[in-house]
Amino acid sequence: MNTIPFRKFDPPSGSMLFDIRYNSWKGQGSPPECFEVVYYDGLSKQLEVVYIEPIIDIWFLNKDDRDNKYQLPQVEMDRCYKVRCKPSQIAEKIAEEIGGVYKQEYETMKAGEVPAYKIKEAMCECPWVFKADLLPDVYLRLEWMKRFGDIADISNVSFGILDIEVDVIADLVEASNIDTPDKASQPINAASLIFPTQKFVSIHILGPRPKFYFGEKFHELLDKQTKEWEWLQTHQNEFIEIIKGKSGNVQLEHYNIEFDADTDNEKYIGDYEVKLHLYRFEHELSLIEDMFKYINKYRPMFMLSWNATFDDNYILQRIYGLGGDPYEIMIPKEFKTEQIYFAKDKSTQFNLKQSRDFFYLSSYTQFLCHLRTFAAIRKSQQERRSYSLSSIGREIAGIDKLTSTKSGSFRTFPYTDFLKFILYNVRDVVVELAIELKCQDCKSLVSRSYMFATQYSKCFQETHIVRNAREWYFENQGYVQACRLEIDSRAEASFKGAFVAPPENNLESGLILLGKLVNFIMYGVLDADAAAYYPSAKMANNMDPMSLHFKCEIDNSNFARGTRGPTNRSFNQEYSWFTSKGNPQPEDMTGPIFNSFKNDNIYSLMYNWLNVPSITEVFAYVNAHLSD
Repeated sequence: MNTIPFRKFDPPSGSMLFDIRYNSWKGQGSPPECFEVVYYDGLSKQLEVVYIEPIIDIWFLNKDDRDNKYQLPQVEMDRCYKVRCKPSQIAEKIAEEIGGVYKQEYETMKAGEVPAYKIKEAMCECPWVFKADLLPDVYLRLEWMKRFGDIADISNVSFGILDIEVDVIADLVEASNIDTPDKASQPINAASLIFPTQKFVSIHILGPRPKFYFGEKFHELLDKQTKEWEWLQTHQNEFIEIIKGKSGNVQLEHYNIEFDADTDNEKYIGDYEVKLHLYRFEHELSLIEDMFKYINKYRPMFMLSWNATFDDNYILQRIYGLGGDPYEIMIPKEFKTEQIYFAKDKSTQFNLKQSRDFFYLSSYTQFLCHLRTFAAIRKSQQERRSYSLSSIGREIAGIDKLTSTKSGSFRTFPYTDFLKFILYNVRDVVVELAIELKCQDCKSLVSRSYMFATQYSKCFQETHIVRNAREWYFENQGYVQACRLEIDSRAEASFKGAFVAPPENNLESGLILLGKLVNFIMYGVLDADAAAYYPSAKMANNMDPMSLHFKCEIDNSNFARGTRGPTNRSFNQEYSWFTSKGNPQPEDMTGPIFNSFKNDNIYSLMYNWLNVPSITEVFAYVNAHLSD
């Protein structure tokens, strides 16, 4: 087993938590079970990484209080005791502490080589266990919040922007599913990176292919590209000024290229340092290596690409295809874990705002899809007609891509207009820079991750953020939260839905607009997955079949027949209702009957349901007999 020197972590003043990742032990030769903590260091003024022994806290109901047969949504901490262990030991600890049938079930499943996660799920169904099935990183996030507060200092949030271009003149690339090297068979011929904190732009350009790659019909295109490439090699400083927004004139044999002044590039990167890196065609792997040298040197918190599901995957598979080792190239040397993989959203219906695509990499930096992050943060807003970089750039920052620079098709663009093609690639990252400077989405994401104690890959999944935030607030009030509730699928019950009032009835307690509180924009409102907690709410109120010990039922036909026995003089004269699937259900008459009794409305109960005369009728009867 690889060893990692664990140490007690005491961050210096001015530090900020950026991310926590849990690493499970994966077998011989792999790093041990640990927490990988990435934080902004107040002394070094950059991201650092530290490894901590993964000790978490799970809670058990005191033995004298174990009289519940079903899971409680939460319980007072003073009715519980805490056990500290590693995440990998949770199932074993539950079996040891609870004993009995749970100990037997644990040993049976263990002997039967049941997967560890299945054993843990079974143990966490115990109604006397609490806070045992959170994602491992959540425990340490909650501990950090207890030590340093629940508000993140986002003043030092940093980001970079990356965009690549792929030479598709030889063959087109299927962008939707790049999961093997053969699907990234064409060279990366340009890549631009911006690091706003350092005010630095790095541009990586691949030279022309040798002629033997093409048939003679392509040689004329290749010759044109080669002329502009050769000019670039000897005029780098001049081209850098053009990139930064200055006008220019490139004089080549047989033709000139005019570049107009670009006020947008001048506005955003005019005072940046710009560096060109030129590579011979056979050195494409060096191009990719240098990109990651910059990323791992400057350590931005986020590396944004407008369509990162393409860019990040293509880079990874291209490294494999070129015979490189992505673990050596992409992972910083300070990292002891080795994680590189793309988790593709497996939902059958694509929804950009709810996409769960995510690129996992052992690095200081989170590689994010700028497009999906932008859409997810604005999930509750009106749907846009387009999420193209060009459309969002115009709408948000008044800047557009360079869409009218090429003289042919995009497939031949690097050959017919090589220098303009490089400017096109640079402009894409400039547009993204303008959008992020305007929106500050990276700061919003850090704040969301910190306050909800949730990893970045799940920051837009309501079930996770609600449950994690709920644990934080519950513990502050002396409660600990139950494990995920397991509902018996065999139990069936139907309940009538609730009436939802229209929003115009909201109190005027929201934002102040035009000097007046409004009732439709509220502080502290969270788009939450209520369905995840509806089962626990039903159980807590004894409305779920799993927790129901007794239910009084009245045969509604007694009322419908109009016998001399029970009567129904209440406002509700309907004896059945229909579910959303159209199935008839008997109206529950016991509810209003018991409510009348509980509220001490005894005479109303007798009049409405027990065929007793009303007070008015009683007085009329008495008066009639007195007059006699």
